[in-house]
Amino acid sequence: MRLWIAVPSSLIEDVNSKDERTRKIGMIARAAAIYRAEKIFVFRDPLGERPRDAEFIARVLEYAATPPYLRRKLFPIADDFEKVGLLHPLGIPPHRRSKELKPGEVREAVLELVGGRLYADVGVGRLLEYSGHGQAGRRVTVIVKTRNGDYFCEEASPTEYWGYDVSAVDTLPKLVRSARPSHFVVTSRHGVPLVDTWRRLSGIASSDESVLMAFGSRRGLLEMHEREEYESLGALIVNFIPGQGVETVRTEEAMIAVLSAMQVLGEIGAAAPGAGGNGN
Repeated sequence: MRLWIAVPSSLIEDVNSKDERTRKIGMIARAAAIYRAEKIFVFRDPLGERPRDAEFIARVLEYAATPPYLRRKLFPIADDFEKVGLLHPLGIPPHRRSKELKPGEVREAVLELVGGRLYADVGVGRLLEYSGHGQAGRRVTVIVKTRNGDYFCEEASPTEYWGYDVSAVDTLPKLVRSARPSHFVVTSRHGVPLVDTWRRLSGIASSDESVLMAFGSRRGLLEMHEREEYESLGALIVNFIPGQGVETVRTEEAMIAVLSAMQVLGEIGAAAPGAGGNGN
């Protein structure tokens, strides 16, 4: 499956410490990267008390996914970023590049205009000539090449998991209508027990289609919008943690539990006879 994740702006509403807010967002980033999420959407909780938190959450998630050597250029120093040093590294491929260049290596870069020509900062202490069209200040994925003994680079597409894109968006129903995922799964303690829907989820998880997995905060998703509204959008509402022993499962805890289950279900579906369906 092509995993898309949606979390609410109220994710950190009940967390007052900057340290804890940053750590909590960092745990979301780690969970998303562990399970190879393509996209994270931070949607507006219509009952939320601090709607501007969506932009903060999205920026920290984006910061976490950015290679360390590009962060100073892409994220100006701000008061709300003073605790980002608490974030645990994601350890995804674009973060694991050395100072030594290798022909054929794919890297993340930021373009710079020098003397009327475009160059790329690829994190090796010097700029590489950039072959192609672009705009100064733009972040781009490049491949390193050589020409007459000199290194240069041009735009390329990653060939391995490269991290996630982040967007701050309006409410969850509006997100579903605009993004139009192939499948939409709402996680809720009031949903259908996993044991009753695992076959359908297995088909979804083993497909190559987009799957939007939505998570709540201290408010469940069914408190934010009526069940009927989600169902009208084709949502599958699932209780992934039946019989939970605590009053509330935190978002970051739910993500690990749910995405782990989806990965296992995907492997089961892929191994089943006649695998390769569309999850219907």
